[in-house]
This record gives sequence, C-alpha cells and structure tokens, in this order.
Amino acid sequence: MTPDELQILLIVQEKDTQITRMKRELISLPEQRELITHRLEQFKRKAKEAKQLVLDTEQAIHDTEHEIETKRQLIGKMKIQQGETRKNDEYRRFNTEIAKAESIIDTLETRALELMDSLENARQKATQTIARYKEVRTSVEEELARLERTAEKTQTALQELIDERNKIASSINPDIVSTYERMSLSKGLPVIVSMDDRGRCSGCHMELTRGTHLKVQSGKEVAHCENCGRILY
Repeated sequence: MTPDELQILLIVQEKDTQITRMKRELISLPEQRELITHRLEQFKRKAKEAKQLVLDTEQAIHDTEHEIETKRQLIGKMKIQQGETRKNDEYRRFNTEIAKAESIIDTLETRALELMDSLENARQKATQTIARYKEVRTSVEEELARLERTAEKTQTALQELIDERNKIASSINPDIVSTYERMSLSKGLPVIVSMDDRGRCSGCHMELTRGTHLKVQSGKEVAHCENCGRILY
C-alpha cells in the first residue's frame, strides 16, 4: 500500500465512520417516535380518567338525589298511613320508621353536598388536564413531523455519502479495499489508526515492537499492530 493509497483509505474510513453514525441515527428514530407517542398516550389517559371522574361524580349525585326523593316519597306514604291508623303501636312504629328515613335523608343530603364540592374540583382538574393534553398533542405532532423531516434528510444525505465513499474507494486497489472492509467487519472502526508519540497503537494502546515502529516511520510498507492487527500510520 502506497502512502497515497493509505491517505485515500483514511478518507474512506472517515466516510464509513460518518455512514455508521447516520445509520445509527436512522435506527434510533423509531424508538424516539415510540417514546414521544407513549408520552402523548400518558397525557391522553390522564385526560380520559379526569373526564370519567366528572361523569362518575355526576352519576353519584344523580343516584343520591334519586335516593333522597325515594325516601321522601316513602315518608309521605308512611305519614298518610299513620294518619289513617287507629292503633297506638302502629302509630309509634310509623314514627320510628319515619325518623329512620329522615335520618337517612340527612346523611344523603350531606353526601350530596360533598359530591357537589368534589364535582367542582373534578371539573376544574378535567379542564386543566384536557388543556394540557391538547398542548402536549400539538407539541408531539410537531416533534413527529420534525423526526419525519430528519429521517428524510438523513436518508438522502446517507445515500449521497455512500455514493461518494464508493467513488473514492474505487480509485485504489480493490484488494486493499477488500482487506480494509473485512477488518472493519471483524474489528469495527477504526481499523487504520495512528502510532502515538510513545510508540503505541492508538487503537488498543499496546506498545509496538521496534520493527513495527520503524515500518510506520518509513511509510514504505504496510504496518500492522502485533496485538490488534490494525493498520498503522
């Protein structure tokens, strides 16, 4: 491998590093979409729960008021029956039953008032939660649109970069490129690394032998790290 070929291969390696990064970005996009969508679903669920609480509270108020009205009608019937009886024991029994019904009505009315307060709070919370959901939905829609644009731009740029890389790689010996590509697959990038000032491989950080050291300095032949096998310059 000539020094010129090494320089070209370094450019190819730089392009491959960029290509790998861009591919990772594209691979991560579905996960980003899922996270964003999940966040929206959480707010949607909270809004739904808040609306349901309002409906449940309204139903509880309706049921309580219906029960109060039923008890009042029952008291009215018992008073009519009480007025018609001529027996003291029956009269007293009606008094007891009417008192029980009135006590239940008092309890139900207290519950109804508490439910009214709860309903007001539930409606306020629902209004706030739904408004927040709408804000998040708008934000999420914008984020998803941005991700879609990013994906399209990255995909286009990636293809252009691949074409540029292949064109550069085609200008040198195919066997050299093939060796480089095999090493890239087995070791991962980078496969062409520098020798540092202390005579170590910057890929694995192991000290190089004197012979390898001299090969790198001469630049006349390909030098490989004895430990990791990477190409040195």
